[in-house]
Amino acid sequence: MESKFREYNVPPSNACREFQCAFDAGNYMMSEFVAYGTVTRVDDWLAFTLEIVHMQSSQTVFSEAGEVRRGTDANPGAALESVFRRMLEGLDPAKLASVRKEKHGLITVLNLSPGMAASRVLSARLSNHLQSTRNFDIMTQLEQRELLSALEINLAKFTPSDSGIFWLGAKMGVSHLLYTRLAGKDPDYSLGLALYDIQTRRKLREWPSRSMGDFRKLLLTEDKFFAGLFIPQVAAEKPRPLGQPRWHWAAAGAGLALTAYSAYATLASQREADRQYTLYRQALSSHSAAIHQDRVQRREREALIFGSAAGLGLLVAAASITFSF
Repeated sequence: MESKFREYNVPPSNACREFQCAFDAGNYMMSEFVAYGTVTRVDDWLAFTLEIVHMQSSQTVFSEAGEVRRGTDANPGAALESVFRRMLEGLDPAKLASVRKEKHGLITVLNLSPGMAASRVLSARLSNHLQSTRNFDIMTQLEQRELLSALEINLAKFTPSDSGIFWLGAKMGVSHLLYTRLAGKDPDYSLGLALYDIQTRRKLREWPSRSMGDFRKLLLTEDKFFAGLFIPQVAAEKPRPLGQPRWHWAAAGAGLALTAYSAYATLASQREADRQYTLYRQALSSHSAAIHQDRVQRREREALIFGSAAGLGLLVAAASITFSF
């Protein structure tokens, strides 16, 4: 790989954090897929993103963002390595979606945070979430900087009001703009997130939040911000054959009920995990710390299971509603 990069005068040590450089690398290597991502340490966490680009369809076909606790032994990144290994081993290239989806427009992430590790993490994860939806063409940060320079717009002097965002988005020629701003100092951050539809001049969603001494709370808030934000539109109504059974609606109701219960259980488990994590950090003995650490891990596993159940319920409901038409 290094030899191939040098043939194209590309330093092998260059960082690759965006789609375009991954796509270029795939062309250099004549590969079918390219995996790339980021890892950043913030407090006790290792935050990561992982994306896989399919060269033939020129799109991201796998996207994942998460975080794991940094170990304290000789290999503090062992848990992270294990996460990456499990994700990649579970992928079947033949089953990765390669059909291009219809795009809703061009979107860019406007990051007005100061240059610190936490803000870089959030910016990378926001782009990761957008890539996973495959609903937009995404203007990269490099493209954004070049465009703003050509327009002679200095973000340091930009006021992020609603009217200012609509003006800036129109000047940049994007259909949507995702605004983020991280303020405060480690570990007490505050985060502003807002999604704007520039063409219709509407603010689609806005969530301010605070870390309250735990950076992971901001990451969870970011995940919830995107949950259900870009649900595909149901196809146009079709004539219903006479006598068609109504079981679809019962299945849809059951799916929604499962989703609601699982979402509540997920939140309860996560809150308990956060509480146990606080007790873990305040533990006065190794024995007590081990007990609380075990409880944290158990609650987080429960939250993951309930979260998966919520997603399954939502999928069942969506499929049932679709079939009902």
